[in-house]
Amino acid sequence: MQFAATILLLLGVSMFVLSLYQAYKGTVDLLSLRNVFFVSFSVFQITSALIAVLGHDWGDYPLTNPGRTVWVYVTLAVVFMVIFQVAYQWGPVVRRWAWRVPGENAAPNTAGLLVLALGVLGLGVLFKIVLVQVPVFGPLSDKMGSGLLALAAGLAMWAWAPRLFNPVVAAYAGGVILAAMLFSMLGNYGRRDLVSVMATCAWAMYHGWWKHFGFSYAIKRFAIVGAAGAVMLGAWTSVRGTKSSAAEIVNALASTRLREGLYDLAHGQFSANISMWLIETRPEAYPYDTLHSIRYGGTMWVPRIVYPGKPDALGKVIPKQAKLRGKPDSFNVGPGVVGHVVNDNPWLALWMYPIILGLAFRFADEAVRSRVYSPFIALPVATGLGELIGLARGELGLFAFNAFIAIVSSYLAMVVIRMVLGWFGWRPTFDAGEPDWFDEHNPLAPDDPTEAYADYGDDSRAA
Repeated sequence: MQFAATILLLLGVSMFVLSLYQAYKGTVDLLSLRNVFFVSFSVFQITSALIAVLGHDWGDYPLTNPGRTVWVYVTLAVVFMVIFQVAYQWGPVVRRWAWRVPGENAAPNTAGLLVLALGVLGLGVLFKIVLVQVPVFGPLSDKMGSGLLALAAGLAMWAWAPRLFNPVVAAYAGGVILAAMLFSMLGNYGRRDLVSVMATCAWAMYHGWWKHFGFSYAIKRFAIVGAAGAVMLGAWTSVRGTKSSAAEIVNALASTRLREGLYDLAHGQFSANISMWLIETRPEAYPYDTLHSIRYGGTMWVPRIVYPGKPDALGKVIPKQAKLRGKPDSFNVGPGVVGHVVNDNPWLALWMYPIILGLAFRFADEAVRSRVYSPFIALPVATGLGELIGLARGELGLFAFNAFIAIVSSYLAMVVIRMVLGWFGWRPTFDAGEPDWFDEHNPLAPDDPTEAYADYGDDSRAA
């Protein structure tokens, strides 16, 4: 098993090196959906597996033949990622479609962005807090509201990033971001909504500011913000589900057990262990549930009261199959993307799922690259990051559906809010000519921005 662990480690290192190399060459953005999935897979299927294999810790899912099972797991993981990368890199058809997505290749000026941010925040609160109470529509409204809150924070950060020390912009944008974070956490056991808000802010800083000054400028700041985000996420992990009011959340975060939260993140919540358990129990103990993730995700929008036979989540079925004791009926686990492949019939899912994901991520990344100055394309794509970061953990169909709803609803919200504001005579003014008073020199920007572009090499399309 030591050699199998080495192969997993090399797989993770190869993804890391490929991400940096392509970002340096300018062929794939450092902060792209493809790289987000690389991170997700690394945490939930590689790091999680390494901790289990090297520590011989199988948690609540003991293996009867760990030597064979680990090798099957490693083989499936490597094949999955190879097919995924080939589909992403090739990207037939979707590359052309991405360049046809409507959206200006320009950003509104600072005031326009902040007006849009406030409007989207209000709409997000409406969906997340009010309309979520509507029977049947409530669950869908919750996901739409989560995407809108992340979008509001992203718009505020897009305006704030180039002028961090302007007190007026800082107060306005910071207030919007803080409100979005608090509304995303209230009454929410999971952490994906908070992750979406935080990740969209980082996405806005990168695509709205950092990447335009070159690879070295972007990666230094990305490393700092990424580390800070991981610490905050680890803190929230250790207190999530225990508090319901804003005051309780703030107090809990101040006294959080950070080490426990960070270890929980690194362990991947035993998702690799569960994937290996699924390898041992399919199809002998339990038959394949062919393409379950597609059927489950494709019917998520249908209320169970209308479709009583709607598939159950694999993550809710597994604890019952594993005969775990002392768990509530609502308890669920992350099967891991490899586990989903095994459960959903690997003869089909092993090639279908990575191709579908690779093409979908290439479409989104290419759309962002086709409008490098446009928050109207880049930010809606980011609103599903809370789901996509956990995609390799699963529930695969659920996370993919939630991300799709967040992205589409956020994109449509940008269109609708601009139209409604237009009825009252407001039109966004796009940055052109002399800068307005918001745009004083940012001391964090390079003295000569033209020199920074050289870091991307001759193939740059990021600027």
